[in-house]
Amino acid sequence: MIANPRAWLSALAVAMAGAAMAPAALAADTTQTWRYNLGTRADDGRYPAFSNLVLASDGNYYGTTSQGGTNNLGTVFRVAPDGTQRTIHSFVGGAEGCTPTGGLSLNAAGALVGIASGCGAGGAGTVFRSSLNGTVVVLYAFTAATDGYNNTNCSGRAPILRASDSFLVGSNCYGGPFSYGTAWELAPNGRFNVLHNFNETWADGLYPRDIALLPDESIVGITQDGGIGGRGTVYRIAASGNYSIIYDFTYQGHEGYGPQGIAVGPDGGFYGVNYYGGQFGQGTVFQLLNGNYKTLHHVYNSIVREGGNPYGKPVIDANGVIWGSTYNSGAIFRVTRAGVYSTMYVFAGSGDGANPDGALALSGNSIFATTRTGGTLGFGSTVRLAIGANPPSATITAKPARVTPGQAVTVKWTGKNVATCTASGAWSGALAKSGTTTLAAPTGYGRYYYWVGCTSASGNNTSSALAEITVAP
Repeated sequence: MIANPRAWLSALAVAMAGAAMAPAALAADTTQTWRYNLGTRADDGRYPAFSNLVLASDGNYYGTTSQGGTNNLGTVFRVAPDGTQRTIHSFVGGAEGCTPTGGLSLNAAGALVGIASGCGAGGAGTVFRSSLNGTVVVLYAFTAATDGYNNTNCSGRAPILRASDSFLVGSNCYGGPFSYGTAWELAPNGRFNVLHNFNETWADGLYPRDIALLPDESIVGITQDGGIGGRGTVYRIAASGNYSIIYDFTYQGHEGYGPQGIAVGPDGGFYGVNYYGGQFGQGTVFQLLNGNYKTLHHVYNSIVREGGNPYGKPVIDANGVIWGSTYNSGAIFRVTRAGVYSTMYVFAGSGDGANPDGALALSGNSIFATTRTGGTLGFGSTVRLAIGANPPSATITAKPARVTPGQAVTVKWTGKNVATCTASGAWSGALAKSGTTTLAAPTGYGRYYYWVGCTSASGNNTSSALAEITVAP
C-alpha cells in the first residue's frame, strides 16, 4: 500500500541496463519508455505481489517481490535513479518471515517497512523493517488466530505511518478470532494492538484489503466481501477506536462489488475500485462523497480495449485525477472525478508484462508500474510509461432519463483526441467522433444503456462512457 502522498507521487524507476530513455517531448499516445524483466539476474526477485515502490531519502526506490532471491523466499530490492536494479535482501524464512506482499512504506525515521505474509515465529508472517542497505529487523510476528495473516491471493497493503504518534497501521486479510481478518496498529516500542476483528455476522464485512488515513488520522478501509449486501464494505475506524460501516456493496444498481483498493481525494471523498460487477460484469471505479455513492465508470473490455477487473490500489494525482490498473488483460487507466475515463496503456503479456496489481507511481509525465507476471521471462516486470499528451475522452448523455416505450430519446456524445467511435447497447454501429441523434426508446420495460467507445489513431489508447435510461409505464 502507498504509505503517504509523497509516495503516491513518487517514481518507481526500474530500467533495463543500457535501455534508451524516450525524448522529453510528449507523444500523442502513452508509450513504453523502458522495461526491466524480473529474473534477469540470478538473485532477482520474482512475482511482485500487490507491490508499489517507495522513494527513500537516498533518492533510490525500493520494493518487494513475493518469490525469488537467493532462497526463493522473496526479496527487497533497490532501484537507482539511472534504472539499475539490485536485490538488497533475500528473505531466509524462519523467524524473519518470507513471501513479502503489499510493497513498502516508510517509518518516521525513513526506514523501509513492509509485511512478510509467510514464516515468522508465529507461522503467520511478520511486520519487518529494512535499512536502505538491506538489513532486516522483525518488528512483530503475527499469530494467525489472534492477529490475522495474509497471502499472495489476499493481502493487506504495506502499513501506513500515522504521523502523530509514529504508529504503523494496517490490515490482515484473513485470520483473527473469527477468521475473517483484522485491522491493527503497531507502536514504535513493538506493542501490537488489534483495532477490529472482522466477524462472522457478515454484516460486519469480511477480508479487509486496503486502508487509507483521513486528515484526522482515522482509518477508512474496504473489505472485499460481507456486509449487509454481502458484497463488501467501506468502513471507518475513528481515532477513538470506534468502528462503523460507511457503505455496503450489493448487486443493486450495477454499482460493482468486491472492492480492492481505496484512496482519499482532495475533496475529502473516497475513491476506489471494484473487481466484479458493474454493467458489464468487469468491475467499476467508484466515488463515495458526503455519503453519496456514484459509479464513475463501468469497465468494459470488448469493443475497445480497457482491460478487465480493477485490482491495484488507486492513486490520486495533484489535479484530483484517479489512476489505476486492471488485472485481466492488464491496462493502465485514468478517470476524472466527473467520470471521464481513458485507457492509457494496455500490457501485451509475455513480451511486456501482465496482471498489474500494485499501486502506480506518478512522476511528471511518467507512470511507473509493476506487473505480477509476464515480461520476457514470465516472472513479472517493472515499466516506465511516457504519458500521452492528449488522452482520449468520450462522454455521452441520453435524455430524458425516464421514458415510456417508444418515446423519443436524445443521445449526445463527444469524442476528443480520438479517430473512431462505436455504439453499443440500446444502439449500435459506427459513429462520428461527436454528434446528436434522436432514437425511439425500447418497447420493453426496464433499464437500458447507450454506450460509446472511442479509440485513438494508433489504436493503443481508448475511452468509453455510457448513459442509462429507464423505460416504464
